[in-house]
Amino acid sequence: MDHILLWYRVDVNTFGEAIISSDLTKISAKIYLLRAEEGGRKTPIFTGYHPAVYFGDRQTDGLIVFDREAKPTSGGEYTVTISLAHPEYLGDVLQKEAIFDFREGPKIIGRGKVLSVEETKI
Repeated sequence: MDHILLWYRVDVNTFGEAIISSDLTKISAKIYLLRAEEGGRKTPIFTGYHPAVYFGDRQTDGLIVFDREAKPTSGGEYTVTISLAHPEYLGDVLQKEAIFDFREGPKIIGRGKVLSVEETKI
């Protein structure tokens, strides 16, 4: 069964009205999951994982989607799709070949490199 993951952004304008946006920026990326000995997680992550994604000192939340066949383990490299909640926070650093970390709180659990950037409207 296929699952569709939707991520809607809610902003509040100057009048206090909630604005729901379905604009979505996705990146295709090659990621490396740090092993526990390197400071990474002791347990694996799966599709639907929501890390904080850092491009240098700029941060947004992401939603990671692995390929169907992938069985993610620590120390592995994977090509994934990451949906970004607030790409506007990243400015011009969000581009092909950009390097990023993803974290749980202050702990870096993986690193990645952007392969492509896709902006869509749902």
